[in-house]
Amino acid sequence: MGGTNYPTLYAATSPWEDFADSFAHYMHCVRQGKPYEIRIRDEGIPDAVFTPCWDDTRCRAKRAFLEKVAGKPLP
Repeated sequence: MGGTNYPTLYAATSPWEDFADSFAHYMHCVRQGKPYEIRIRDEGIPDAVFTPCWDDTRCRAKRAFLEKVAGKPLP
């Protein structure tokens, strides 16, 4: 998250979790179009909001790989 290509915090724990969370996150957010957002709130401070990285440069290579793994989207 943040400046990384990890879609979730848990994805950073190991390469296996990175693949599993990336694949699931990609399928839910991109292929199924389901919204995803992490919002951290603290009184008196603007919210910190984290959204999917799939359209960002930092996740471009990972998205391309997952599109090859997942195949073409269904019509």
